[in-house]
Amino acid sequence: MPLWGSIRFQDCYYHIGEYLGLFHEGVMCLIIFILSVVMYGLGWVFCSGRRFRYLREAQAVETAWTIIPRVCLVCVAIPSMHLLYVIDEIGRPKFCFKAIGHQWF
Repeated sequence: MPLWGSIRFQDCYYHIGEYLGLFHEGVMCLIIFILSVVMYGLGWVFCSGRRFRYLREAQAVETAWTIIPRVCLVCVAIPSMHLLYVIDEIGRPKFCFKAIGHQWF
């Protein structure tokens, strides 16, 4: 039941809605984790003074910020594709209708 000021989705009737809610919560946790790591890194760099002034090259950091986003995207893409395929299943429909529309220029 939706309530005023609630921060969650309302209760779902079908299991697809439950899966979508869990997917949303997982993605939001990932976004909050990434945001907190970035904010911690920015705070650390700003509070450390001019220690990084003469830093010319950091291949480990460049490798990390190339690989970690790819891993995060794959971790989001796999459940997303699974949900898309589960939602697309039709089953045995009891009726079918055809809608025809024309583009109005």
